[in-house]
Amino acid sequence: MHKNFEYKVIGWTGYADRRFPDYNHSKEAYESLIECVRKNGYYFKDDAPDCVPVFNDCTAARLSLRGWRGVMADAWQSDTANTNNTDIFYKPKTVNYPKKGINFLLVENKTTHKLPLKDKEFTDKRYLCEKSLFINVLSEEHKEIERGNFIDFIDEENGESIMSEAFVINIYSAQSVEEILDMMQKNIPDWKDLSEELGLAPKLKIEQIAKLIRKKISPDDEKKYGVWGTEVFYP
Repeated sequence: MHKNFEYKVIGWTGYADRRFPDYNHSKEAYESLIECVRKNGYYFKDDAPDCVPVFNDCTAARLSLRGWRGVMADAWQSDTANTNNTDIFYKPKTVNYPKKGINFLLVENKTTHKLPLKDKEFTDKRYLCEKSLFINVLSEEHKEIERGNFIDFIDEENGESIMSEAFVINIYSAQSVEEILDMMQKNIPDWKDLSEELGLAPKLKIEQIAKLIRKKISPDDEKKYGVWGTEVFYP
């Protein structure tokens, strides 16, 4: 992140949310968290709430109980402190937890990539928004995409936008379709069905999925270049 970047907390999520990479533990990010806690009067004692702050660079601070104790200590002074200093922030008298929700409009310095889709079923927006996993032959443009970036899906034939600002949760790369499917299966939540997330019929086995994917991917290209995949979320 460039040196003039100003960190802000743009929302809160839970510890089970895998969408956001861990924040960089910089002083600037931590101070923005303290500012957010003070501004909104967030306060809790010896419990570790299911609260994870998300910053405007799409990273998240998954703090431990000890970490939250540090935040509370840095944000608030005891209400028995004997001082008239207006820079002292006294802790609230009641517990106040942040509410979950993220304002993606406040994300700054977005890195957005245009990704062409040529399969007819993928150029239907209604279909695309139900699909979170994509697999293709690895290309140079795929190598530029990183976790935390955004993707604008466009129609390869006419260049028109299909779905904009899909948020990249994860990136996968492997030598074969089976390998990348196995990686995805291990990483997605148990309640998600792998074949459905790929836009296919539900409850298919990996062997069946691989066979369908190879109808759209050349085996020669797979062997030569390897396979790339991504998991996205539509804010």
